[in-house]
Amino acid sequence: MRQYNLGLILLVYSLLAGCQQAVQIDGLPFRQSAQQGWGILNSEGEIIVPAGQYAKNPSAVINGRYTVETQDSFLLLYDIHHPQEPVIPKKFVQIGYFFDNITVAQERKNSPLLLIDRNGQTVSVLDYPSIGQIVKAHNFSDGRALIMTSENKYGYIDTQGKLIIPPIYSEASDFNEGKALVGIQNESGGTGIQVIDTKGKVLFALQHHNNLYANCYSDELLLSYSQDTKQWSYLDGKGYTQLYLPDSISGALPFEKGAAIITTPSGFGLINHKGETVLPPHYRDIQIVGKNQVALYDNKKWSLYNWKEKKIILTELDTIPVFLTSSMGIIKTNNRYYVIKRNNQKEKEGYLHIIMDAAALEKVPQIFNRFSTSVTMGKDSAETKSSLSNKHIEFTQQEKAIHNNHKKENIQLPQTALQMSSTDWKKVSKSSPFYKEAMEVISGKLEEKDATNRTMILDYVEHFRTSYTTRDIDFLNQLFSENALIIVGRMIYSSPQQTDGKILQSQVKYSIKSKKEYLDRLREVFHNSQNINLEFSDFRIVRHPSLPDIYGVTLHQKYSSDSYSDDGNLFLLWDFRDRTAPTIHVRTWQPGLKDNQTPLSASEIININQFNLN
Repeated sequence: MRQYNLGLILLVYSLLAGCQQAVQIDGLPFRQSAQQGWGILNSEGEIIVPAGQYAKNPSAVINGRYTVETQDSFLLLYDIHHPQEPVIPKKFVQIGYFFDNITVAQERKNSPLLLIDRNGQTVSVLDYPSIGQIVKAHNFSDGRALIMTSENKYGYIDTQGKLIIPPIYSEASDFNEGKALVGIQNESGGTGIQVIDTKGKVLFALQHHNNLYANCYSDELLLSYSQDTKQWSYLDGKGYTQLYLPDSISGALPFEKGAAIITTPSGFGLINHKGETVLPPHYRDIQIVGKNQVALYDNKKWSLYNWKEKKIILTELDTIPVFLTSSMGIIKTNNRYYVIKRNNQKEKEGYLHIIMDAAALEKVPQIFNRFSTSVTMGKDSAETKSSLSNKHIEFTQQEKAIHNNHKKENIQLPQTALQMSSTDWKKVSKSSPFYKEAMEVISGKLEEKDATNRTMILDYVEHFRTSYTTRDIDFLNQLFSENALIIVGRMIYSSPQQTDGKILQSQVKYSIKSKKEYLDRLREVFHNSQNINLEFSDFRIVRHPSLPDIYGVTLHQKYSSDSYSDDGNLFLLWDFRDRTAPTIHVRTWQPGLKDNQTPLSASEIININQFNLN
């Protein structure tokens, strides 16, 4: 196996977006008014379960099955043809979607994960004493479910629970189009990246040295990025480069429905399999929503177009349209949801809510954790409540890569310390957002190194805040590492939920920015805005439990300028291993409200517990 300088790196584009497959959704939950309960629309937009049938919103209907939460916060399994009574009286804390005739479930918190059939009967208990405890599983894709043991090893099972591919991999992805990317770490810390089939046979090793790869094949191509040449490309089913993108393209996404989204300094565009421009790269944002159909973003609204840039629906949309079939879709405009049919005309009567779940569309993986709280072996703190309440954000593999890169000196840190004045935190006002953390630093209860690091974080974050008003690009340039992971979230399908107040992944679109893109955008903002203001609150510093020089900072941020304002949650991952030049490797931003009025709960906000750096 070839040794690489990098571990298996799964591009964050794909970690957040998942691999799309052909999914048939039989129904969606809807509500006509705030006074009524929930019902279900079928894939033709017809009401098949009347509004008011359920007090809490059902899941999407996949393969005729869906779940509804009970008053005591358990889940019951239902058949769409018999919506009055559950398929079985047995209750669960987790039930997956029936992408296959089998899915993953769990009866009680912290009990073993199960495989159940469409009748709710247990097919297999995911408990294999010979390989260690199964602490995580993904739902089925290509007839295989990815599992993770307590030893952080990955393998695959079939729909009967048989261990088809043993957990020998240090990294692994879900199957898509009959292939999966896997990696085994050798004694020297290198990881060889291979592509396997559903039986575990090695098809080939990826021979591109020092590359980043998407975590799945899509449209029979694999997205790749060379850290040496800074060039994007696509590999064919044998691992050979089929398409190189020109240097003018600074970012790309996997192919989907015959096209791929690319970005340049001028904006977003679309290319076909030959690399030919389908839509010129001058749009603020693009989403592929159907074959030959895209949503284009402008003036804070979305519009539906075909590839010839002909507008399909005249109505300006609040969110990205979602198509369940080629002839039926869901749009939102003026805070109401509507069904559109083949003629792309919206129905006259709208709905208060129609819930689209990204996991149901397989735009994100459906993940099941055996333990409902953060566990040492997994470092995955995303608590799974039901098929509707997964956050579906896994940064663990990407953050491992960042850590491995740093250890192997692939990340070029500044050679000189940032020059900035230090604040006397003993005199900080009680009204300061940093007051609580400052008091802990000066309390004398912390070890000296920890107190010093936290003091530096306080100084840097205060300067970070003022750098926006002073237009200090140089400070920000030195502060972020060259390979910094910058993630920005935006609400795209706002639907308030009643399942534990959790936010659906389908409600948030995450865009990825390189350090250069992030700073170039800031330069433009600084140039065009006369007034910029940042306000911080709920500031918190958390030290990594096993890496004492790594810290996570969470805070609430209000941003306002002459032309734009937002309110959300900021996370920064700090690295103090180079004492002369602390750097930020990760910056994420999430919307502060999940339905324009309800704040995210503490468990929904990204924090250091969602990163595995070991």
